[in-house]
Amino acid sequence: MFNLGYMHELGIGRTQDMHLAKRYYDMAASASVDAHVPTMLANAKLMTKLHIEWLIQFYQEFTFTMLYDSILVWYTSWAVYFTENVEGLTQFFVQLDESATEDWDIYLMSVLAIVLGLVMALRGHNVRAAQLRAQQNVPQQPPNQ
Repeated sequence: MFNLGYMHELGIGRTQDMHLAKRYYDMAASASVDAHVPTMLANAKLMTKLHIEWLIQFYQEFTFTMLYDSILVWYTSWAVYFTENVEGLTQFFVQLDESATEDWDIYLMSVLAIVLGLVMALRGHNVRAAQLRAQQNVPQQPPNQ
C-alpha cells in the first residue's frame, strides 16, 4: 500500500494524484503498526507539498486589483453600517465609558479575585501532588528549567 501511495505521489507508472496517494498512505498505516511512522512522515511531506503548490498557484493568480477591490468592498460595507447606526453606537460607547469610570474599582477587584483563585487552585494542586508522591515514596523530580 505504501509503495502504491509513493507511486501516485510522484507519478511513477501512473498519473500523479496526491489525493489517491494520501488514501494509500492511510490504508498502509491502518494495515500495519510498523508502517505508522513512515506513513505519518509521508503524509506530512505530501501535505506540505500540496500547501506549497496551493500557495504558488494563489500568488500567481493574485493581483493588486483583487486586494484593492476586497478592501473597497469591506470599507464601504462598514461605512454604510456605521452611518446607519451612528446614534446607537455613540450611546453605547458613552454608557460604557460612564460605567467604566464610575465602577472601576469593582472591575479591578473582580479581576484580582479571579487571579487569586487561579493561583490558589494551582498551588493546591501542586501541594496535593507532592503529598501523593511522598505517600507513594516516589522520588521527586527536579523542576524543569
